[in-house]
Amino acid sequence: MTKEQYRPVILIAALCLFALLIRLIYLIELSRFPLFDTVLATMDHFNFDQGALNFSKGDWLARSPNNSYSPLYKYFLGAIYYLSDRNFYVVYSVQFVMGAVSSVLVFLIAREIFGFRTGILAYLGFALYGTQIVYEGIILRASFITFLGLLSFCLLSGLKSRPKETGRLLAATFVLSLFFQSRPNTLLCLPLICLYLNRHVFSSLNPSEIIRQWGIFAGTLIVTFIPILIQCYLVHGRFVFMDASGPMSFIMGNLTSHLGVGYEHQLVESFMRESYGSAIGIVIQEILNNPVGFLELYIRKVYFFFNDFEPPSNISVYLYKELSVLQNGLLNHFSLYTSLGLLGLGLSKKNKKNVFLLNGYFFGLFLSVVLFYVVARFRVPFAPFLIIYSAYGLHSIIEWIFTRKIKMAVAAGLAVLALMFAFRTPDNALPIRQVDYGNLSMAFFNNEPRFDLKLAEDFGLKCWELEIQTDLNHQNGKGLLATIYNLYGYFLWKKGDHSGAEKVLQRSSMVYPFNPISYRLLANLDLELERNLKALNLLHTGRVANPSAGELYDNLVRQYVNNSHRVHLLRVLLNKWIEFETDPKMVQFLKEEMEKQMENLPEIPRDFNRMAKQAQDFYLREQWQKALEGYEILNRHHAVNAEWFFEQGLVLEKLGRQEEAVTSFYEALLIDPSDRKVHKHLADHFLSRNQAVFALIHMTRNEELDPAPRDQGKNILLALQEKWGRQRFDPLVSSLSLKENKAIFDLFKTSLHA
Repeated sequence: MTKEQYRPVILIAALCLFALLIRLIYLIELSRFPLFDTVLATMDHFNFDQGALNFSKGDWLARSPNNSYSPLYKYFLGAIYYLSDRNFYVVYSVQFVMGAVSSVLVFLIAREIFGFRTGILAYLGFALYGTQIVYEGIILRASFITFLGLLSFCLLSGLKSRPKETGRLLAATFVLSLFFQSRPNTLLCLPLICLYLNRHVFSSLNPSEIIRQWGIFAGTLIVTFIPILIQCYLVHGRFVFMDASGPMSFIMGNLTSHLGVGYEHQLVESFMRESYGSAIGIVIQEILNNPVGFLELYIRKVYFFFNDFEPPSNISVYLYKELSVLQNGLLNHFSLYTSLGLLGLGLSKKNKKNVFLLNGYFFGLFLSVVLFYVVARFRVPFAPFLIIYSAYGLHSIIEWIFTRKIKMAVAAGLAVLALMFAFRTPDNALPIRQVDYGNLSMAFFNNEPRFDLKLAEDFGLKCWELEIQTDLNHQNGKGLLATIYNLYGYFLWKKGDHSGAEKVLQRSSMVYPFNPISYRLLANLDLELERNLKALNLLHTGRVANPSAGELYDNLVRQYVNNSHRVHLLRVLLNKWIEFETDPKMVQFLKEEMEKQMENLPEIPRDFNRMAKQAQDFYLREQWQKALEGYEILNRHHAVNAEWFFEQGLVLEKLGRQEEAVTSFYEALLIDPSDRKVHKHLADHFLSRNQAVFALIHMTRNEELDPAPRDQGKNILLALQEKWGRQRFDPLVSSLSLKENKAIFDLFKTSLHA
C-alpha cells in the first residue's frame, strides 16, 4: 500500500484509539466504585445479570426474576459471562470497545453526508459524550442498542453503491434485525428505512431484482425474529412481541396525568387497579376524554426529550458523574447537542443534503422515546444521530466565520444560545434521587472488596436528607441506616467502647423506631453492664414496636425465667410468643415450657380478694408504700389484671422509682396490649424525658386502637411523626481502616446476618 492509501487506515485507528483511551481512563475510575460489580436486586441490571448468568450455565431461555425486557441483551451478556466467568472488567471492556467503534462509525457517517470537518466534530461530540460513556460501563442495553443502530445505518448506507449484492443486504438486514430485537420500539425506524431502500437502493434495479431483494430483506427480518419470539412464548406462556413491558409503558406514557418525564410507578399501579382494555384502546379513550391535556402531555414530553436534564430511571447518570473526575471534563450538556442539532437539521434541509436515511433513524428513534416516556437511557441510542446534526450545525457556523458571513454566524450563535437557555435543566429537577444514594450506600455495604461503612453511612445520610423533602416515611433510608448503625454499634461494643456503642445503637432506634434489632442489641449491652431493669424495658419497647419479633420474646423469656416474682407473667409471655411463632417445632417447645411453668405457679392466698381491695384503698388514700406492697403481692401471685400493674406503675412513679414504673406499665400491656390509657401514659412519660421516638411508638399503637379523628392523641401523633420525619443527623461512623472494615464485614456475615 502507498503512503496515501495508509492515511485513512491510520486516521481510523487513531480515532478509535483516542476514544478507547478516554474509556480506559474511565474504566480505571469505575473499577474503584462499588457499583462496578455490585448488582442490586432493586435495579434492572439484576434481571439482565441473572438472565445472562443462567444462560452461561446452560439455561437456553436465559430466564431471570423479571423477564419482561427483550432478551437479546441477556444473550449477548451471557456469552461474555460464559467466556469470562462473569468478569466485569471483560464485560465493560467489550462495551467500551463497542463505544470506541461507535465513535468511528459516527465519524464515517458524518463525513460521508456532510464532509470531513463535520465528521471530526461529530466524532469528538460522540467520543466525549459523558452519558454515553456512563452507559457503556453499566450492564444495561442503552450502549448496546447505540452500537447496533450505528452499525446497521452504515451497512444500509453502503447498499447504495452495490444494491445487487446479496451478502451485503443479508448482513445489513441481520444487524438491523438485532437492532430491532434489542428494544422493539426501535421498529419505528422501519417505515422510513423501507422508503430509503425503495428510493435510494432498489430503484435502479429491474422489477424481478427488486422483488428478489425485497424478499431477501423481509425474509431475513422475519426469520431472524423467530428465535426471540419463540423464547418469549416459552418464557411467558403466550405470544409476546419481544418485550412484555411495552404495552404498560405505552399506556403510562400516554396518560394525561403523566409528568412527561420518568417512570411513574405509582401512576402505573393505580392505573392497573382501576382500568382494563387494550393499550391502543385505552390511549384513544384518553385522547377523547381530554384532547387538550393530551396535547399538553406531548409538549411536556418533547420539552424533556430535548432538555439538558438527563432524567434518571433505574440509575442516575449524575451519580456516576459525581464520583468521576474524568466526567467533569467531558461533554455533558444535552441541550448543546439539541440546539446545534436542530440548527443542523434545518440547514441540511435548506442545503438539500442527502439525509433521508439519517432522518429515518433520527425521527424513528425520537418517536420511539416520545411515544412512551422520556428517560436518559432511552435517549442514548438517539444521541449519535443528533450529534451528527449538531456537528453540521457547528461546522456551518465555523464556515460562516471563515467566509466572513459574520451576521449569519452571530444570528446562528444567538439562536443556539437561546435554545440552550430554553432547554436548560428545570429548577425543580432532581438529578440524584434518594434511591440513587440509597443504592450507592447499599453497594458500599454489600460489596466485600469495597466494603466501607463510613461511606455507606455518608451516602445513607444523603438518601435520608433527600427523603425528608419527599417522603417522611423514609422507605429507603431508615432500614439502610439502621442496619449500618446496628452493625457499627455491635462492632464498638465488641471492641469495649460501651458508651460509643450505646450512642450508635440509640441512633439506630431513632432512624427506624419499629425495627426490633436495635432494641435487642441495646438490651444486651445493658445486661452486660448490669443495667438489668433498663434492658428489660428496652425489650418491652421493642416488643410493642414490633409485636411479631420472635428474637425479642426469646430475650424477654430469658429475663423472666427463674424469677419467682414473674412466673405468672412468664406464662403470658410464652403464650404471646406462640401467637406469632411460625416454626411448628418451636411452638411445641413453647407449649411444653408453658406446662412446665404451671408447676411453679405460687398458690393464690385465701384472702386474695380482701388483699386486692386493701391495696386499692391504700392507692386511693395515697399511702404509696403500703399500696405498692399490696400490688406486688397481687401481681406476683395472680398476674391477670392489667389495671393492677398500671396502678402499681403509678405508685412507683410517686415513689420516684421511674424504671420500675415503666416495667409495670409494660407488664400491663403484656396482659392487655389494647389498653389505650397505658399507651398514652407511656407516651407522656417518654415525652417528658425527651425520648420522642419511644413516645412515637406508643402514640402510634394508641391511635391504631382507636383512630377516631376527634381524639387529641391524633394531633400529638402527627406532630411526633413530623418531628421524626424531619430529623437530621450528623455522621456517627468514624473513618475506619481496611482491617476494621474487614472485621465489621465479618461480623455482618456471621453474628448479625445469622
